Amino acid sequence: MAKKAGLFRTLVVLGGTAAAVVLSKKENRDKLKNEYGKYKEDPDNYKENAKQKANDLKGKAQNEYGKYKEDPTTYKESAKVKAKNEFQKAKENPKGYTSNAKNRLKKDNQEPTDLSEAKFDDEGGTANGNLRVVTEEDLKNNK
Repeated sequence: MAKKAGLFRTLVVLGGTAAAVVLSKKENRDKLKNEYGKYKEDPDNYKENAKQKANDLKGKAQNEYGKYKEDPTTYKESAKVKAKNEFQKAKENPKGYTSNAKNRLKKDNQEPTDLSEAKFDDEGGTANGNLRVVTEEDLKNNK
């Protein structure tokens, strides 16, 4: 039981750290405030939209899983062919492929977070500069 509690504590620390990193960027805090404002304006409609998006995603996932369950080998081969085609496109025209991939990742002219460089936050540091490494000793002392 003690091992489970230690694992839970570690997961909570890691989750909190990830949330701190994401919210350390001013633009992410602003997005969160904007979404919270939308929720406050009409909570029922916001919940309904969230449920709809979750159901759409669930349907897509079930569809893909169904394809896999029908014939796993064909599904794997199809994925390999798609990957090879993408690799070939990237190999033929690396710069064009990169810009095309960036355009596909962008939504509503927003900069994708996984491709952006670390920006300075309004306190003068970088977004990843506020991380603190948690050691086993810190976890033991935190009981």
